[in-house]
Amino acid sequence: MTCLTQLLIQHFRNLNVSIDPCNGINVFYGKNGAGKTSILEAVYFLGLGRSFRSNLIQRLIQNQADQFQIIAQIQQDHQTIPIGVERTKSGEKKIRIDGQAASSIALLAKQLPLQLLTTESHRYFHDGPSARRQFLDWGLFHVEPDFYSLWQQFQRVLKQRNAGLKNQLSIKEIEVWTQELIKWSLQYNQIRQGYVSQIEPVLNSLLKIVLPEFSLTLRYYRGWPEGKELALVLNQNQLRDQQLGYTQFGPQRADLQLYSGSTPVSDSLSQGQQKLAAYVLHLSQGILLQKITGKNALYLIDDLPSELDKDKRAFIAQILAQLKSQVFITCIDPTEVSDITSSIFPNSMFHVEHGGLILNS
Repeated sequence: MTCLTQLLIQHFRNLNVSIDPCNGINVFYGKNGAGKTSILEAVYFLGLGRSFRSNLIQRLIQNQADQFQIIAQIQQDHQTIPIGVERTKSGEKKIRIDGQAASSIALLAKQLPLQLLTTESHRYFHDGPSARRQFLDWGLFHVEPDFYSLWQQFQRVLKQRNAGLKNQLSIKEIEVWTQELIKWSLQYNQIRQGYVSQIEPVLNSLLKIVLPEFSLTLRYYRGWPEGKELALVLNQNQLRDQQLGYTQFGPQRADLQLYSGSTPVSDSLSQGQQKLAAYVLHLSQGILLQKITGKNALYLIDDLPSELDKDKRAFIAQILAQLKSQVFITCIDPTEVSDITSSIFPNSMFHVEHGGLILNS
């Protein structure tokens, strides 16, 4: 089991706290603005090197401080690994894993598989495909040992081809990068398709329970038309690519959507149903992660939406309990999540007030 056993947050937003979370469910409750969501945000930053609320590092650092620090102990089976991240207002970044400086946030992310569920999770179905590609790539990053290397190669070649297009290099010069891009794109698409085929039955089994009134299907678009070779598509669109200065087709244009019949769920399900479907997507990833690797995802849940009825909330709690995942959840009043805490043990309650917290139980 992977879980955080200690967490120190210094000068991050309004927080200066030390937390000893339990390996079950940790409830952070208090008034709006107290800092509950900031605790989840700090854990998210520790695991992914970015915030889910702001792209500006300066907004995350307290006014009177020059930097923030987030330090934690990760328990993995019988091994304890200290990790930490520090960011300064000047842009300096420090990452440490097991006492050693690390060069990449990907090394941290590998240690701490995180899933974030918020009241805005339904935006997965409405926003552009970038977030949906991230969903796919999160799964691949944690279950495919060679994925990160493949992703780096693909990004490098795509960047080179786009630079050649933008700088109006000759067709012959661009062709060198086109051939490289085709090679990595086909490998990238192959493992994405493999992941979709693995997660689809897991997702379907959950959707049939929570949304039985709908016939929902997952549809993967690889980034270029079905039935056509990528080499042909790139060749046919090279002139337009040169005019635009970037590559129009390939894995960087992939998408993964959920449909009800022939209609995207963004147009056929209510907002509450969309939130539930998004939650089930992320729970499915946790189930598949555990099945393939034996690892547990850590779930950050920012305010379970009121649209979820008692049965749906109980189902979510049941899945989290079966996964034996560590959970960090926020609410205004702890009674709001009593149906969750009664299903997952152990559990701890933290009252958050003005950036500090009190352990209640």
